[in-house]
Amino acid sequence: MERVRIRAAFSRFDSDNSGQISLDELGDLCAELGEELSQRDLQKALLRLDTDGSGQLSLAEFERWWSLQADEALGDQLVQVALRGRNAVEDDDIFAAAWRGDLETVQEFLERDASLVAAVDNTEFGDSNTALHYAAYRGHLDLVQALISEFRAPVNARNAAGCTALFQASQQGQTEVVQLLLRSGARINIGESARGLSAIDVAATPEISEALLKGCDTSLPRPLTQPPSVVCPTFGTVEVSWSYRGQDQAQGRSLPISGFKVQLLRSSRPLFSDSSEQETDASDHEESKSTGPESDGDLIREVDVRGSDQCMVPICGLRVAFRVEARVAPYNASGVGEWSSASASILCASAPTVSAAPTVSAAVRGAVKVAWPRAASNGSKITAYVLYATQEEFGSWELVEEFAANVRETVMSDMAPGMYRFRVAAVNRIGKSEHGPESLPIKVAGRTSCPPPTRERRRSSAWSGGTANSRRTLA
Repeated sequence: MERVRIRAAFSRFDSDNSGQISLDELGDLCAELGEELSQRDLQKALLRLDTDGSGQLSLAEFERWWSLQADEALGDQLVQVALRGRNAVEDDDIFAAAWRGDLETVQEFLERDASLVAAVDNTEFGDSNTALHYAAYRGHLDLVQALISEFRAPVNARNAAGCTALFQASQQGQTEVVQLLLRSGARINIGESARGLSAIDVAATPEISEALLKGCDTSLPRPLTQPPSVVCPTFGTVEVSWSYRGQDQAQGRSLPISGFKVQLLRSSRPLFSDSSEQETDASDHEESKSTGPESDGDLIREVDVRGSDQCMVPICGLRVAFRVEARVAPYNASGVGEWSSASASILCASAPTVSAAPTVSAAVRGAVKVAWPRAASNGSKITAYVLYATQEEFGSWELVEEFAANVRETVMSDMAPGMYRFRVAAVNRIGKSEHGPESLPIKVAGRTSCPPPTRERRRSSAWSGGTANSRRTLA
């Protein structure tokens, strides 16, 4: 292995790849390793090292120098250069040699340990590249050929980013390397991990694109086998997700998937099975009166999702309540494939939002007036408001009453003395909101000293207020 590293050092300092180290290259070598030599000293050094009188250092002469086989004749300066140089190349490995394009050094590494052909670079910036990745990236055609034909390098190995040697050669404009990899069985439809881009998507030149497309199966991609799914996490936003298995890509000759088209459609189904509710309160959302894309027919919006690995997309800004469904079609360089079946329809709405606290004021002795603002319906008409109260002496929140949607105030009478706070939740056909903010505390100077009632006694004196419009108490 020492000989391999010495040869690697020779290749590194043979900057013109002549197979010889000239006087100037010897000067650069010594300077880099900490020994600045004058022109006269360089000439003396070369005379000592150049045993065949050629005026340059051959590989054999360089090996003799760096292996210190004649250290007594070399002099202190040349011995120090050799020692420092050997220390500097101790970390040389097959990956560094492949990056340099040092075919001979790579071959020696692999002759000693054939498994290195599939080894990955796990150093800090190695990104799990193989020797083939480095050689293809740098365009070392002869080294790529040797790695594949002599040492059976895995042509479709992926690095930490999901890139193959073909991807890197295509991206770097290495046309001859791309052609060689294709002849050797490299698959064009392997996408990198971040966005699913393939070698075709990143081709640096038209020549490389043409080479990649030549002989491909250029048919449209197959459709999804299952319809997508749609959820509405918040009012105005739906998330469409799907899974996709395209053509049998074992041979790697089908065009890679470039992305997906996603269509959001207005469903013909009624909002609710009993058709008893309008879509939303127009006073809640002025957008409900708009004539934007949501009102122009079945198609609400179409989204282009680039890359083959991304199989979910949020669609935002849908400010009118209606039932929606989605369908998805994959596309490649030949065009858009067949649309999938439509998803199950969902209502583009969510539970209400209560963003303001109730206001409280004293009515008469032992009574409090509680009023609350209108909640955001989020696409489904408010059906009820639910009032909660707590007396600071006892701490826990108690449900007071459920009120009809058109009731937004009540008077609580005959209350026990103490400090009270109130909060409200709203209900629509989708569900109940989170509790809104708490009111400011209010002190009640009541005529009794009884504690707040339990849930079983809710109809008794402490919460006996309410209005004629109040509805049933929630269980």
